[in-house]
Parts: sequence; structure tokens; C-alpha cells
Amino acid sequence: MTKLKNYNTDIIIQRLGELKKLYTNYSSTLEEWIVFIQKYGYNEEYDKELKSFIYNYLFKNNIEIQSREPILSELSSVFSSIRHFHSIRIRTEFDNDSKKYKLFYYPEEYLSKLIEPKYKEFTDKFIDVLFSSDELILNIINRYEKTYDQCIIRINNSIKSKGLMPYCGTNDFMLERIKYITNCIKNLIESPYIPSDLKPIFIPKYNKANNILYNINEKIKDSNNYKENYLMIEKSYLEILEIENSLSVYMNQIWKNYLTNPSDYQVGQPYRYLMHVISSGYVEEDKINKLCTTLATDECSPLPSYGEYGYIVDFDIEQISTMSCEDSGSWIITMDDFIDRGLPATWQLHEQVSEDSYVFYEYPRLSKLILPWNIEQEMKKNNLNYKGVTTGRDAYFYSEIFVRRTNKPIKIIGYFAMTKKGLEEISKKLSSLGIDKPIIDLSYLYELENDKNKQIN
Repeated sequence: MTKLKNYNTDIIIQRLGELKKLYTNYSSTLEEWIVFIQKYGYNEEYDKELKSFIYNYLFKNNIEIQSREPILSELSSVFSSIRHFHSIRIRTEFDNDSKKYKLFYYPEEYLSKLIEPKYKEFTDKFIDVLFSSDELILNIINRYEKTYDQCIIRINNSIKSKGLMPYCGTNDFMLERIKYITNCIKNLIESPYIPSDLKPIFIPKYNKANNILYNINEKIKDSNNYKENYLMIEKSYLEILEIENSLSVYMNQIWKNYLTNPSDYQVGQPYRYLMHVISSGYVEEDKINKLCTTLATDECSPLPSYGEYGYIVDFDIEQISTMSCEDSGSWIITMDDFIDRGLPATWQLHEQVSEDSYVFYEYPRLSKLILPWNIEQEMKKNNLNYKGVTTGRDAYFYSEIFVRRTNKPIKIIGYFAMTKKGLEEISKKLSSLGIDKPIIDLSYLYELENDKNKQIN
């Protein structure tokens, strides 16, 4: 029997004893290994078998378990760093034409299969070091963790220096948006509220979008090549965005005809506004960079649960990134921050909103072509599904029209107050700033609701 070079049986037995204390569920098996090595020594065949056991039963099966034991916690961090590093390597590819990195999407289960051999590779190296020295286990783990963290920093810096091409999102996200935008164009044709002279413009665009949707589904339905699928879907997705942008110019007319001019409003009348409830302090109008507004009407009003007053915003399609009938999961971050966070697959890049910032979305039901009547209808339906009511104090109405500053400031055309206290606060604020704009007093709606609740109670 040939002993392994540079391996000391006493150190191996000592290490197995340390592992036995950490992995109590497998202490009996580790004790058998200790007795076996004491009796027969150690060779290449045993080394391979023991490494396989340690990886499959001690590391792989327990790595997701949260442990207060520092060694196990640190080891879990190493595996996390390994996944982070190799995920970046697999999902990015340098594009020689653009001289930038191209980012791809792969399903988690597929990505995990590609990365798992890297865990095994690390485990083999780690055990070689563990069994050939008496260095503290925690020190060995920390050294590996620092090495992988440095690798992550290097690859991130390389991507930052060369640049990252726009990432359109996961395959499912792009496909769902293609379908959703196509349906929004269909609504433009079928809606009774749209001027008849516009519909001949929309029909050929819908036919083109519908063909794109059909063709891409046909191309990928039997394919498991994720990279090729991504590229085909992305091409179709960008074509749909071009169609969406070409039709978005007609939305100003449609929305402005629908919305209420706050200067013309009288208490008790129906209203329709783009509202943003101020929840974390007033920001002066010329300093606002972005607002997540919601469509608010006399039938679908936000509740004063996270603010008592806010802005009424003008509808300008040039400043609207997208719209949603619900929360869109929007984030604005820099590209460097997106890279440092590990290129989150579910953060879909929509567009650049400033010199170094981009808006990302988590949910796909987004379009610049959503009609206000459809948003109002969807908000009511969502309330019925989530709350079981369509009106009253228990209702929660929210849509998201994402407005961002362009080469001109966001236009605030008025203010609203949902409580008497809010009305007093915003009136004083605007007076101190010398702003003379209409303030819509909606407090009567909530006073009526409070009266109803008192009568019920």
C-alpha cells in the first residue's frame, strides 16, 4: 500500500475528528473513517472516496443550512462566492463588435448544473490543504474566501471598464412583455374611447406585433439552447419596443383628454389625476428626478396610510418610462451597482434615465400603451381579488406610471390633500415657497368614509 505523498495519517485523523464535531449527523460515519485509516493507512483510492463523501454529505447537503458555527457559516460564504464568481463568468461574454460585455440569461437549474463541478473542484483543493497541514480550518476557509472575493472584484472591474451592453431581462420576462404590449395595441384598436381616425394607424402595427409574437414562440418551443433562445427572444423583444415607441406619441392626446385639469376642479366633482403621495418629505419641484405616480380617480383613490398629501403630475409620454396596472417593482441604480450586486437576473433593464443611472423592473406587465380606462378597470379587479372589495376604507388602489426627468423638469400641475391636516401642511409649504398652484382638497372623501365606519361601529 502506497501512502500519499505529503499526507500525514495523524493530521488526517485529527481533521476528521474536527469535522465530526461540526457534522454531528454524520459523526458515526466519520468515526468509521477514523478507525479505518488508523488500521489500514491512506491511499489514492481512499482519498477519492473520502473527498466524495465530504462533498456530497458534509458540504453539498448542508451548505444552505444557516448555522451559528463560524466554520460552517464561513464555508457557506465560500460556496456563495464561488457561485457568484462563476455565475458572472457564465452569463457574460465579451462582444468583439461592440467591445463591451454581453449579458445572457440562464435558468437557475441550468446555471446550478454548470456551477456544481466548481464546488467539487474547490472541495478537492480544500481537503488537500486541510489534510496536509495543521493550520486552523477557519484560516484556510477565510483564505479561500478572500481569493474568490478578489476574483469577483477583478471580473467586475473588467466589465465596468469595458462596459455592459443593455440587458433586456429573463426569457420569460421578455416573452411576457411581447405578449402584453401586443395586447395593449389590440386594446387601442378595440377601445370605444379611441378616435376612429387613429385606428387605421394601429391595425398594421398590431398585425406586425402579433406576427412577432407568433414567430418567436414557434422558434423556441422545441429548443433547449438557452443562449440561442435568449438571442432570438431579445431580437423580437427589441422589435416590439420599436413598435411600442412609434405608437406612444399618440398617448398624450388620449391621456390628456381623459385626465382632469386641477385648475377646473370643483369639490365633489369626479376627478382623474396622476398622483404621487409624498411619504418621506417634500422635494422642491425643480429637484425631482423621478416619481412613481398612480392613476387616482373618485372611484379609485389611494388611502392616506403612507402620506397625507402629494403632487399632481402632468402626463407627458416623453417623460414616462412605462406604465403598469399594479406595482412594477421599479428600481433606479447605476450600472456599476448592478454589476456589484451580481447582475441580478430578475432586474430587467428598461432604459437609461440619467448620465449614470438606469431603471430596472422586476415585473413584465409594463407598457407605454396602456389606456387609462384599462388601468382603472384593472385596479378595481385587483382590489376585488386581494381585498374582496371594490370601494371603501379597506380598498387599496395602486397602479404605477413611472415618470422621470429628461432634458426638462417633471411638470407638477397641482397638489392634493387627503386629510385636513395634510391640506394645512401643504398649503403652508407652498405659501412659503411662493408657489401658486391648485390644491385639490379630497379630505371630504375620507371624512365621509370615517362617518360610515362610525355608524357601522
